[in-house]
Amino acid sequence: SHAFENCAGLTGVTIPALPEEAEWNGWELEIGDRAFANCYSLRDVTMPGRVLDGQYCRRNEWGSDTYVPGLRAVFELDDLERHRLWESVTVLGRAEKVPEGAFEGLRELRGVVLPASVRTVGENAFRECLKLESVTIADGGAWDDPYYSDERMVGSSAFEGCASLTRVDIPEGVREICDRAFYGCAKLADVTLPESVERIYEYAFYGCASLTRMDFPEGVWDSNLGELIGGVRHIGSHAFENCAGLTGVTIPAL
Repeated sequence: SHAFENCAGLTGVTIPALPEEAEWNGWELEIGDRAFANCYSLRDVTMPGRVLDGQYCRRNEWGSDTYVPGLRAVFELDDLERHRLWESVTVLGRAEKVPEGAFEGLRELRGVVLPASVRTVGENAFRECLKLESVTIADGGAWDDPYYSDERMVGSSAFEGCASLTRVDIPEGVREICDRAFYGCAKLADVTLPESVERIYEYAFYGCASLTRMDFPEGVWDSNLGELIGGVRHIGSHAFENCAGLTGVTIPAL
């Protein structure tokens, strides 16, 4: 705990992710509370997925566990009048979820790289990140079954007000784009919906004036289950209202 607290000049930190083989064999990742608390000069942060959402990991062959504190606890700030000035965030290894409000209001954040294992971007996760330009899904790290999790969504207002956002990768496995997810992202021009998306809710892309085309996924027929996996089945009211640049839409038959 408190390992680098109050390191006022620290501008970058890289916390590596453990190799999967190491985790399987009982090696631990220990990062204490407030490890980088009050590091107000931090700009570039690379962290393992376990720090992003806070997870238990096995510590030894007897099965005892250690808790990895989450994002807020590791990078806690005591001065509520000051803001994180992070410009880039890269998440290594595997993470299932970007927690609610994780990066909300980071006014200098420009680029985010997430692992392919992410299934949910929580409510308000990147809300009002005014300079955020891109959210990219890295190669590798995906689960064998992208549909394994019950919670698979881009949450309400996840990217609302990200006025500089031009591109976002939505991970395969996401089923729902919730209300106001990309509300007012006026520069968003590059977004591809994965085959897994089934529902797009109210005001999801409202005011995305730079979108020129939207192709809705058809879904994938699973012969083992005898059912359609994914494929858009619901588009909520006002979902694409005021998308003034939209010139083409493809809606598949169910």
